[in-house]
Amino acid sequence: MRKGKKIILITMFISIFISIILSFLATEKWSAYSIITKPSISNYRNLYKSVNLIENISGHKIKSLEGINSSNLIFERFIQEYNSSDTKFDFITKNKKLLSQYEGEDNFHKYKEISDSIRLDKVEKRNEFNLSFQAKTADLSYDILDDYIKFVEDKVNKDINENLALIIQSQKDIYKNRILTLNTIANNKIKRDIEKAEISLDIAKKAQQNEPVKDTYNTSSNEFDFIYGERILKSKLDILMSNRDKLKNINSTDLINTKLKLNQLNNISISELNTQPFKFLQKPLKPEQKIFPNKKNFVFFGAFIGFIIGFLIVMVRLTFSEIRN
Repeated sequence: MRKGKKIILITMFISIFISIILSFLATEKWSAYSIITKPSISNYRNLYKSVNLIENISGHKIKSLEGINSSNLIFERFIQEYNSSDTKFDFITKNKKLLSQYEGEDNFHKYKEISDSIRLDKVEKRNEFNLSFQAKTADLSYDILDDYIKFVEDKVNKDINENLALIIQSQKDIYKNRILTLNTIANNKIKRDIEKAEISLDIAKKAQQNEPVKDTYNTSSNEFDFIYGERILKSKLDILMSNRDKLKNINSTDLINTKLKLNQLNNISISELNTQPFKFLQKPLKPEQKIFPNKKNFVFFGAFIGFIIGFLIVMVRLTFSEIRN
């Protein structure tokens, strides 16, 4: 019996010793983490103002703008990009600090290991997410997590800005086409007024009507204004010919308003948006303790495995001893 206990103790000590050695040889893992939730309006105030400004300029809801400044959709876009394999691959290939830690490894396993280390876990029953990254050192895990969050944030910002720029450009095109149409209408009206004045002047000349006919200033129902006389008609024609551009605006309030709206759209600055597509509940933290290897766990499991092995050896010895007897 004593011999059996001795065997078990020896195997336990050997197993513990091996476990301690393995715990020192094992690659360390440190995990930095952060907690985020959907953004509040303060996180995307400039985007919210820009969307409202565009709709106020147009005077109606624009279908392509629906939801672009929704906190839920902005947050979903960030979560999707954070989890995207393409985004992770793009980040890994551009981050020299990260790649330098995995020199000598083949690309497939290198990218897979790094990609799997970038984690996003939903907090149960809350609209919160834990973001984390595991690396060989505490500094690297913190730096890469912080870099990756900023990388995804910039990508989402770029997508939002590009979409908004396209929408603004489409609105500008609508107003530019409207201005062309209104200019054509205004030019045609001025052209008709000039032609009418020329014909009226020609009639007045032939009728030798130099001065207006007395008490006949109301000519709103007449086709031509020859009764104003040659002198007044010449002045009218000169005014029409020399003030074409001014008369276009005077004759078309719609043209003035459309030009004003186009000018307002030109003054919207997309580069100043800087949307934050999430809100930090906990900014990235540098880990204080490594998650692997845990030396206490190694010793515990080493002792347990040593006990099992020692116990099996004792049982086998007893079995063979009984068979011999």
